[in-house]
Amino acid sequence: MKKKKAVLMVPQAVDIDLTEEVINIPDMEGIDYSEEKAGFDPSETFSIRDYKEGDRMKSIHWKLSYKLDRIMVRDPGLPIKNSTQILMETCFDAGDEERKQMADAVCAFTISLSELLVDAGTKHQLGWMDYKENVFRNYEINSADNLIEILGELLGTTAVSGRHSVNDKFYEETGCQEIPGLVIINHDRI
Repeated sequence: MKKKKAVLMVPQAVDIDLTEEVINIPDMEGIDYSEEKAGFDPSETFSIRDYKEGDRMKSIHWKLSYKLDRIMVRDPGLPIKNSTQILMETCFDAGDEERKQMADAVCAFTISLSELLVDAGTKHQLGWMDYKENVFRNYEINSADNLIEILGELLGTTAVSGRHSVNDKFYEETGCQEIPGLVIINHDRI
């Protein structure tokens, strides 16, 4: 019995030139904070601990210090890069050959953007409508390994015409109305 082998053909990377300011746009609505170390944002408390020599006066938690009858210090939170949602369009109003070319270009751009965000240390979600299975797919990407794990599914997605756009499906599935870090990739925006 012969074993079947699969080969995954990844599209050629697209050169994307984004400035660091664009990659690291802060999302003030949903900032995540490190659970592992203190930072510099006084609006979020990382931990409260006993005072030690060298701590700044402005970090003293006065109410708690009074209550516990010893000096307590508030360590500020460390904001970490926020999640960005990438939506890849799989619905194009075009003939079969043109639709395939559009889908290939959108897919190549999506993969390149995701790689760029991974390289910058920016976690993100990558979503698209899988019309073959009629489900919305959405995956969290924290590393190159996460992206590699979904490449087969992503590249195997069939482009269709005359259906709802990916952002309509995203809103329908998640109920989210506004996401500051939402990026929709379609053939018009490449």
